[in-house]
Amino acid sequence: MFPFITNSHTIDVVEKPLQAYEAARQFGKFTKLLSALDAAQLKITLPDFHNLTLRYQQFEIALETGNPERIMRSKGLIAMIKQNKRIADEYEICKEKFTVKGNAPRYQDQ
Repeated sequence: MFPFITNSHTIDVVEKPLQAYEAARQFGKFTKLLSALDAAQLKITLPDFHNLTLRYQQFEIALETGNPERIMRSKGLIAMIKQNKRIADEYEICKEKFTVKGNAPRYQDQ
C-alpha cells in the first residue's frame, strides 16, 4: 500500500480478533455517518476508474507500445501485474454476476 494519510495505520492481514472487531466498528461508524447521504446525488467522477479489465488492456497496450527502457526498468512490477491478472478476470466475473438488473439503477463503471 502507498501511504496516504500521515500517521495512519493499515492492517493488511488480521492477526488478532480485536483487529477484526475494530475494523468492523470503524466501518459501522463510517456507514452511520453516510446514512443520510442521498446516493442518487453521487456522480461518476472518473469513468472506468475501477474497471480492471480496461486497466489491464491498457497495461498490455503499454507493454507493446511503451518506452523500451522504461519497460525494462519496470520488469519486476510488470511480472507482478502479470502474475495477478486473475484479479482482473475475477472482477469481470463478479461485475457480470452481481450487477443489478431490471429497473433498479446500475452502478458500475461505464
